[in-house]
Amino acid sequence: MVPVFYGRAADGLPRAWIARMKRSMRLLTPAFSTNRMLWEYAERYYVPATHCFERMGADTYARARQLAAWKSAIRRSWSAVKVESVEDVHPGARRVGEGVELAVVVCLGGVQPADVAVEACFGPLTAAREIERARPLALALERSLGAGRHRYVGSIPCQRSGMQGFTVRVRPSHPEACELMTTGLVTWWKE
Repeated sequence: MVPVFYGRAADGLPRAWIARMKRSMRLLTPAFSTNRMLWEYAERYYVPATHCFERMGADTYARARQLAAWKSAIRRSWSAVKVESVEDVHPGARRVGEGVELAVVVCLGGVQPADVAVEACFGPLTAAREIERARPLALALERSLGAGRHRYVGSIPCQRSGMQGFTVRVRPSHPEACELMTTGLVTWWKE
């Protein structure tokens, strides 16, 4: 890149650099245009928010009141939510293409399994052993163990070589909760 930038034609202009920039603009402008941005915002945020508002406002805000009551109940009970154990069912090194089978026991106290999402968050590890570009994976309720305890299972895909890591979280989940209506509650696994 440096020789292209500093290489000048007889008129003193970096012709190769200018050609490269014009080509980049021609290729990238459609991907980074205001038009594209507006469409993306509308599809991802504005239209879903409008639909959510319409659903919440129907029947003199019956769903909004139900959701508010659900949030209050979750907040009152959330302090009992804990990740009790996380087990790698088949410990050891993995090959690319093999999964990491997890079995997780959570204590939900008075919170019902239908009101939470239990997820493994996984991704490559940095040199500081922190998960980079974490992706969530929903774990499935396998069975109830009694006394508010439940076992969840799932398989984290191993799609690349190198150091990989994971953690587990429990967060409230409700079918009527729009993305913008979060509770601010999450419980993470502590080793």
